Order: sequence, then structure tokens, then C-alpha cells
Amino acid sequence: MIFLGLSGIVLTQVYWVRNAMKLREEQYHQTIDLHLKTVVNRLLLASSAEMIGQTPVCNSARPDDSVRLVQILSPGILDSMIYEEFDPLLSRKDYLFGIVRPLTAEVLLSSREADTARLLSANHQVSLSCLFNHDPLYLHFLLCNERELAYKNVGFWLFLSLLFLLSISGVFIYIMQRWKRQKQLSEIKSDFVNNMTHEFRTPISTISLASEMLLNKDVQDKSAKVSKYAHIIFNENARLQGQVERILQIAVIDKDDFKIKRKFFDANDVLRGLIRSFAMTIEKREGLLRICLDAKETILFADRVHFTNIIANLIDNANKYSPEKPDITLHTSNTPDGLMIMIKDRGIGIARENQEHVFRNLYRVPTGDLHDVKGFGLGLYYVKRMTELHGGYVKVESEIGKGSKFYVFFPFGKENEETE
Repeated sequence: MIFLGLSGIVLTQVYWVRNAMKLREEQYHQTIDLHLKTVVNRLLLASSAEMIGQTPVCNSARPDDSVRLVQILSPGILDSMIYEEFDPLLSRKDYLFGIVRPLTAEVLLSSREADTARLLSANHQVSLSCLFNHDPLYLHFLLCNERELAYKNVGFWLFLSLLFLLSISGVFIYIMQRWKRQKQLSEIKSDFVNNMTHEFRTPISTISLASEMLLNKDVQDKSAKVSKYAHIIFNENARLQGQVERILQIAVIDKDDFKIKRKFFDANDVLRGLIRSFAMTIEKREGLLRICLDAKETILFADRVHFTNIIANLIDNANKYSPEKPDITLHTSNTPDGLMIMIKDRGIGIARENQEHVFRNLYRVPTGDLHDVKGFGLGLYYVKRMTELHGGYVKVESEIGKGSKFYVFFPFGKENEETE
């Protein structure tokens, strides 16, 4: 409805502006023609007085009257009559004129070096038949910039109309863009809520079931089963706590007063620990996790916890988005200023048009009707924000069906750097 309403307003405005311009041109033409007829009347009076006294010309004109008129009237006299009639509507530089014999396409008299071809095709032509009924002559009047002159006095209003038209169009485009953006945000938030519900429901259901089993007296008498269900509760609680912590981390880092706690540590120690943590999960899927620690300088001045979470997020994504046996490589190298870490996988990959969006908050790559991989769309946003807070950067190279490479750069840092 908004689209139809705004479109109607714009089209109506365009219609009235066009009609107003057309009407203005017609009025201007009529005004010019009216003034020219007045000039002819003055010319009639002047020629009657000079040529035949007070005898009406229309009843007594002779074949050579036209020649005698041209001999008597100079361009200056005719120009003065026209100028007096059109002042202050026009200035002399705005027009050209001439007396033309149409039958022979001959210009008998004209103003300041007028172009004969243009003068013969002038839009304004007034017959001089009352002066010369035996030799039909016409007064041709040519405006040099007729359209510009026609709109001269209404230019401000035309400009105002166009300004309103552009304003309406601009508002319409802005509203449509905002509506599209709000629709995208609504879809993202809806997807986030659905994924969060799924992620929370599974551990909560598992904890509830395990707790129910622990309340069973037959189970309470068997220490092995008690230990089993206690471990299930512990692991699922840790999983649930991790999900909540991830959401809270995003809420915290979006605040302006967020601080990171820097200290020196060996990045290799963290990376080896992560490899051990993920090795079992990947081995269960018959996958392979390679590590190539080629960097020589690995001491960073950074927040160890967030560094660990950044790399863990990337390895976890590489595992989740490998539909078959995961094949993941973690590689480190040095640049003059810091440590470069690459996490490579042979998973489903990311389309080129989505690569610039994957680091946005709550963004998840569209997968059509497939929802095999659950998540909040927070991981890569967290990775980008935390890496940039450390003065580094993250980038991605990917191809559909061939996997992805994520590069994370951390500067070495100095102890006297301010903690953000």
C-alpha cells in the first residue's frame, strides 16, 4: 500500500509538472503572437501614413507595395517597433525577425545578420495581408532560446516542484531500504531465537533425563550408573554454560568500556592444547587434524582467554562445516610484525557473495532448506571483533565445495601498550 501510495504521489506530481510546463509554453506562444499582431497594426498605421496618406491599404494596395515598404522601412525602424512592444518581456539579443515572401522563400528585410534558413522556419509568423493583399508577405519572428525564455518566470516554481518530487522519491527509496533492512534483521533474529532454542533445549532435556534417572532408587544403589549420569549432567551443564557464555561475550564486547587483559604467553602452548581438545571429537568422525607450527616467534602480548576462544571458534567451524570426514590443517607463520595463523578445511565452502557478510553479528550463511548445522551466527563476529581489538585482522578465502581458509593475524605487541 505504501508503495502504491507513494508511486501515485510521484506520478501525479510528474503529470502536473509536465502539464504546467506545456501550458506555460502555450501561454508564452500566445503572448508572443499577440505582441506580433500589435506590431503589424502599428506597421499598418505607419505604412499607410507614409505611402498613401490616410487611404486604407487593404483596399488600394498595388503589386509594388512590398518593394516600396522595404524601401521606406529600415531594419532599425522595425526593430524599434518590436523592441518597444516586447520591452521588458524580451531584450534585443533574445530574438531575430524578418519580412519574408513565402512563395519565393525570399527574406526582404531582416535584423542583424539573421540566418536565412532559421528565419524561414521560425515558429512565429504573422501575415501582412492587410498591408499587401497582392503580394502575401509574413513577419517572421525567431526566439533564440524560446524554451528557456518561456520558463524564465516560472523557473523557481518548477525547481520547487522538482525538489519536492526528488524529496518524495528519496523518502520512498529510504523507506524501502529501511524496510528491507528491518526485514533482514527480523529474519536474522528469528533464526537466532530458533537456533538458541534448539541449542538450549538439547542439554536441558539431557540434564532433566539424567537427573530423573538419579532420583530412581534402583540407580542410586549402583555407583557406576550414578557416576555415569553425574558425568552426563556435568558435561551438558558445561555445554549449556558455554553457549550462555558465548552470547554474553558478544553483549560485553559491543560495549564501549570493554577491556582486554593482555599478558605475555606462548601461542604454541595454546594451539597444542586446542589440538588435543579437538582431536577426540574429530577422530570420532574419522577425520584428520594436522598442525604445522612453522612460526619461530610465538610470544604474544595479548589476552590468552580470547586468543584461545578465537582459534577454538575457527577450528569448531571447520569441523562443523565439513559434512564428511573432516580434514583440517592449522598452520602458523611469522610476518615482520606478528604471528599469522591459518585454519584450512575441505568443507562445504562459502560463496563469494556471502564472504563479506560472514563476520557480521548474527549472520549465518544461507543453506536453503538444510539445517544440519546449528549455531547463533556469533562465532565469526566474535573472532573479528576480538582480533581487531588486539590490533590484528581476520580474512577468509573460500570456494563452494572446496573448503575455506581463515587467516588470523596477531601483532606481537609491547608491554607498555594500553589495555583496551
